[in-house]
Amino acid sequence: MNNLKNIRFSNIKFKKTRGFSTLEILIASALGLIIIAGICQVYLSVKNTYQKQANLIDLQENIRFATYTLTQNIRMAGYAGCAKLTYLKSPDTYYKHPFTSKKLNNLDFIFESSLLGFSNNNLPNYLLDKKVKTDTDVIVIQKSDIGLTRFYGTEITPATTSIVVKQNPATKNNPLLFLASCKNAEIFQAKEIGGTQISLSGKDNFHYRYNYNDSTISSFTEVAYFISTSSKKDIQGKTIYSLFMVTNRGDKEEIITGINSMKIAYGLLEKQPITYHSAREIDALKAWQNIKCVRILLTLATNNTATKTLELYIALRERI
Repeated sequence: MNNLKNIRFSNIKFKKTRGFSTLEILIASALGLIIIAGICQVYLSVKNTYQKQANLIDLQENIRFATYTLTQNIRMAGYAGCAKLTYLKSPDTYYKHPFTSKKLNNLDFIFESSLLGFSNNNLPNYLLDKKVKTDTDVIVIQKSDIGLTRFYGTEITPATTSIVVKQNPATKNNPLLFLASCKNAEIFQAKEIGGTQISLSGKDNFHYRYNYNDSTISSFTEVAYFISTSSKKDIQGKTIYSLFMVTNRGDKEEIITGINSMKIAYGLLEKQPITYHSAREIDALKAWQNIKCVRILLTLATNNTATKTLELYIALRERI
């Protein structure tokens, strides 16, 4: 029996085995690290490319939105249907209408011009607490909303205390309304807002008579555009600036992020070609009513601190 076991095991040949040598392990590890490093490099390159494209898309979108917002609104400065906001400066309206002779709900608008400009060191009182960025400009426009509506009835008289309209243009955020014919115009405030009826306070709300056939009612808006600090930070932890707006002397509202600067010049058509001046120079010339166009220079920035300059030329619709 033992002889059988010896024979069986004597026929089996055992092969000698061994593991990887230290040199082989080092070479394999080095090759693996090189491959991983290459993959990481490709990933970081793709990520950076994607981030740059995303920033470029954001920048292009900001450019489009800034161009549209500023062009559309500034171009409409002074719009009042077939009337003009300068009608509000006529002697009769000036001393008779309470809105231009005294404050109404702490609002004290001046109708010298439908467009005014200010430098950072010469701001109107209602912008002093809005943190306007140093060395940037402010532009203020006044206009009637394009959503004109007509009223029911034959006419509006000085004794009118309520008006029924087809569509009420007054809102809680903006109760100021603009009533105009092609000859006269007045601004008044809706006392109660809701439905199609506009209630007024007291008597003698209007100075002129307005016929149904040639008169319209719309909301009145004064908008200030300026640069201020936003609540956001860039990748380096620095403050991001934005374009803000203030409507009818209210709270500021951020509309476009990533705009570092806004410089504005105002064009006078005294002779060809148009000459551009700063707000201070226009003040000295007392020429706000003669402005024909506006040149705006915006500096836009992305999260990777890349900047781009945008230059806009905007002709004023009511002064061409």
